[in-house]
Amino acid sequence: MPPLAEIDRSKTAFFSNVSHEFRTPLTLMLGPLDEIQQHPVIQGEPILKDNFAATHRNAQRLLKLVNNLLDFSRVEAGRVQALYQPVNLAQLTSDLSSSFRSIIERAGMQLVVECEDLPQPVYVDQEMWEKIVLNLLSNAFKYTLAGTISVRLSTSGDFAQLQVEDTGTGIPAKELPHMFERFHRVEQAAGRTHEGSGIGLSLVHELVQLHCGHIAVESELGKGSVFTIRIPFGKMHLPPALVSATGKHIDTTFLKGAFLREAEGLLNNDTTAVANEDVIPGEKDTVLVVDDNSDMRQYLTRLLEDSYTVKTAVNGQDALQKIAAQNPDLVLSDIMMPVMDGKGLLHHLKNNPATFYIPLIFLSARAGDEARVDGLEDGADDYLVKPFSTKELLAKIKAQISASKTLLQRTVDLKSANEELLRINKDLIDFAFITSHDLQEPLRKIQTFAHILLDQQKEVDADKYLQKVITAANRMSRLIADLLEYSKLNSRAHHLEPVDLEKVLEQVKDDFELVIQRTNAKIHIAGLPVIKAVPVQMNQLFYNLLGNSLKFSEKEPVISITADLLSPQQQAGIDGLHSHFAYYEIKVKDNGIGFEQKYADKIFTIFQRLVKAADYEGTGIGLTICRRIAENHEGRIDVVSEIDHGSTFTVYLPAR
Repeated sequence: MPPLAEIDRSKTAFFSNVSHEFRTPLTLMLGPLDEIQQHPVIQGEPILKDNFAATHRNAQRLLKLVNNLLDFSRVEAGRVQALYQPVNLAQLTSDLSSSFRSIIERAGMQLVVECEDLPQPVYVDQEMWEKIVLNLLSNAFKYTLAGTISVRLSTSGDFAQLQVEDTGTGIPAKELPHMFERFHRVEQAAGRTHEGSGIGLSLVHELVQLHCGHIAVESELGKGSVFTIRIPFGKMHLPPALVSATGKHIDTTFLKGAFLREAEGLLNNDTTAVANEDVIPGEKDTVLVVDDNSDMRQYLTRLLEDSYTVKTAVNGQDALQKIAAQNPDLVLSDIMMPVMDGKGLLHHLKNNPATFYIPLIFLSARAGDEARVDGLEDGADDYLVKPFSTKELLAKIKAQISASKTLLQRTVDLKSANEELLRINKDLIDFAFITSHDLQEPLRKIQTFAHILLDQQKEVDADKYLQKVITAANRMSRLIADLLEYSKLNSRAHHLEPVDLEKVLEQVKDDFELVIQRTNAKIHIAGLPVIKAVPVQMNQLFYNLLGNSLKFSEKEPVISITADLLSPQQQAGIDGLHSHFAYYEIKVKDNGIGFEQKYADKIFTIFQRLVKAADYEGTGIGLTICRRIAENHEGRIDVVSEIDHGSTFTVYLPAR
């Protein structure tokens, strides 16, 4: 096995070679892009202009990352061609810091630059010093969302001391010892972006050491950080061959431009999120794009906005706030983001009953089956690797939204079915009771009296017992008929036709002719309308109501059946009536035995009776059927009653 030192050298050589190879295609990309952006045709087409600008910006960002990687590999390999020369460190540091002023102030923060003239000369490599200052400023801007960024240059004994202080999110104490390790990044850091190579601070550390200096960091979570660099005065500590007695200007405009453009992109992370707060969703499905890279958000918005209403969020926490305002039809999310990453967002969505159905597709730079399987096992609905195919992305979004809508509809249907099952669960329990009692009771009588008749050894009154058998059989027949009728009413009415309720009542009166004559009942019918309804159900409704009034009367029945059209004010005061219908109020009033008002809801429950079955015939289903018929016609039924003062049943039916 090769020694670790050899492995490290091989890795460094690899980084160096790869970085060089990257620079060639990047140069060939950036050159033509510069030319294309200036073309009048592109300047006149906003969409093309934005696309090319984003492409150019990100190619430059890639070049900056490659340059950092190349610098780092050179330092590790000991092949850095440094040139230490005396510079006006106060002026250089002040100029570099001030280049960030515009961006920092646009972010609503303050930049404080205090660079005092130093009493002794300082020898630095100008390009290295610029990389040190720009990396520290860029890092401070990335993790400071409000307050102040301060740059101070001063004398500290035999050292020139540079301090970059911010009022940012701070660094957890356990992370401080690792801040200058290569490729180290603080997980879940609350900054403007989670993007980064983990090289910047490590490179700064190496460059400071090349100046025989020292770098340290102090930080408090939630309050900010201070990076302190000390560089010795003079040149005695530096290799003589690399020291120049006179200063030589080095043009690092490109270097400053690269850092500033990156900061500009981070600033857009805030403005882009705010810009679409007022997007009003239309008929199109809504896609929430969650990414801490503003160019990626803008690109995906341009890609999707023709087919979808697009909203954006800069991290998982921002996304949850947007979702709380309105659920999107799909979430398209990056995984690695500050504050809350994609997996944290996924966890919140899938564990919330209100959002579990929203599909989430991960867009990640992590390639390979392992990363994809990891994302899907966490609960993501799909996983796409950057860079992705536009056609594949659009196809996956369409498929996931379609599947989600199907799932949601089935969930709604299942919930409705469950509510219905819960509602009839008590009915089923009561049905089991009625089966074991009410059905068995007449059956037992039939069996008992039949055995008496068959017993030839006993002298019996055959007519008496045959009449009891017939009565019991009739009761069983009525009960079975009512149960069958009730079972037919489990679905709402669909085939409505004009029904004259006065004619319905006349027919029902004919059915009760013998009872009316026997009890000398007085029935008054007035003002019943013609409505659209199911004729057979209207007949059943008034048959049960009239039969109920006739049955529960211990004196000469007096029954009135009247109807009035409700005014809008009256209708608004009654729960359960739809505002898009006018309603008739139909009252069936009797002078029967009545009951206590506290039982008003109970009497509409299946098999519930307020009187003994032996005293009054009935199955306990009739009024339940009335309630179901009213509900099937988008109406309702109520009752007001008082013992010995009769009852008034009020049926509300749409006037359509």
